[in-house]
Amino acid sequence: MLLVIVLLILGYIVLDYARRCRLVFRSGVGTKGPFPLPIVGNLYQLGDKPHEALLKYHKQYGPVYRLWMGDYHCTVINDSNLLKKMLNEHIGVFLHRLDIPSIQYFSHNFEGLGFVMDSDKWKERRNATTFALSKNKTRHLYSLMDSSIEEFLQSMKQHSSTGEPFQPHYFSDKLITDLSFKMCFNVEGRNNVYSKRFRMFSDSLNQIVVDLGAPTVYDFSFLLQPFLLKYYQYVYKHSIEIEAFIDQEYDEHIKSFKPEHIDHPRDFIDTIIGRMDEKYSRDQVKTIVVDLVFNVLAASIDSPTGLIEWAFVYLANNPIIQEQVCKELETVIGDRKLSLSDKLSTPYLNAFIKELQRIKPLIPFLPRTCSEDIEIDGVFIPKNTQIIVNFYGIAHSEKYWNNPREFNPSRFLDSKNVNLDYSIFGIGKRSCVGQFIAQDILYLAIGGIIKSFKVSTLDGASIDDSGNLGLTLKVSQSFKVSLKERILN
Repeated sequence: MLLVIVLLILGYIVLDYARRCRLVFRSGVGTKGPFPLPIVGNLYQLGDKPHEALLKYHKQYGPVYRLWMGDYHCTVINDSNLLKKMLNEHIGVFLHRLDIPSIQYFSHNFEGLGFVMDSDKWKERRNATTFALSKNKTRHLYSLMDSSIEEFLQSMKQHSSTGEPFQPHYFSDKLITDLSFKMCFNVEGRNNVYSKRFRMFSDSLNQIVVDLGAPTVYDFSFLLQPFLLKYYQYVYKHSIEIEAFIDQEYDEHIKSFKPEHIDHPRDFIDTIIGRMDEKYSRDQVKTIVVDLVFNVLAASIDSPTGLIEWAFVYLANNPIIQEQVCKELETVIGDRKLSLSDKLSTPYLNAFIKELQRIKPLIPFLPRTCSEDIEIDGVFIPKNTQIIVNFYGIAHSEKYWNNPREFNPSRFLDSKNVNLDYSIFGIGKRSCVGQFIAQDILYLAIGGIIKSFKVSTLDGASIDDSGNLGLTLKVSQSFKVSLKERILN
């Protein structure tokens, strides 16, 4: 019996190696890349900082190379020009996301906007979400944005007054979570965003984001995938709590929905109901709402929170740059509040935010699937190859940036760098639909921080800026800063 098991294992290894060799031989870049092991492929080489591992391979193998994520053959793209052609000229070939159990489960069998496989269904939901997140339909959010950011700055003022160290993660997360809940659920006046029910929902959502950002060998091994799906179906509880919460919100919206809410929606759910209610049954609309709200919340909370937290790191570690941004704001804004109409008049603040997005792209990798054999600029990509668009590699490539490891906002005052595609919100038709709202929040929040407070490290030593990768690239460990309120002369 033992001999049979050993022979089966050896047979699997031989067949697996033959399959890998066949795929590598078909690929024009197949000879470039680290050597994979059976079952795990190159996963074992990525370590706890895969963004740095892939950057190392970029330097070793060039702008395009192959990698094995378990049983999945991947092509890693670190070239900006190739990326533009893939996601603009050939978007139909690279439209779909990675097909693994975690994504299958959390997207309700690939039904969510970020993961839907059906092209027509994706277009419909993309259009509905874009419509729902337009400025015309999010007026209630913009009316609350100023007050929420003011509350955030007041929390900073209290810490400045008492001298108590300030924890950016907690307050940044609170700011973005509150705004996201108001956008989706119109919680003011009907629900308390700080209630136990909302807090449990928020905790479950955060846990799902963590789990989505930590794929294991079970996700990428054909042999182990069925076991992971069974775990999600019978053991994992967080998604059930998310669905129950959004289901209840949907039911409450249906009960109170009025005809005038079609043109003047109270929130995101109202807009989707008004757009979908005539075309689908109530149960179908509920399923669509659950999927879209989950996608919108997961994206809207994690990315802006992380970037605001990184802003504190780079402000504290770069006091000279901090003062340069502050000087611009004092000159342009004076003693009034910063507003979105000031964007064109604050080029250095804009450059500071762009440099944050470059040096710490919160979503350093963009996974896609190649749906057919294709050759672009001499690079052949076989059908079913998994594509990893390495934004982190592009953002730290000496081909595009001088001294890419240096934090230097002034580089974005150079016109040749202004439009280089490395955005944390993606490129092409599948880019983030809520990116303009996120950018507005970041502008007002980060600008408000710099205008109102001097941010310093507690002990004079720099804060660790290496970062750890989950679903997004986050600060490695919790940290606190010292705040001193600025007094305008």
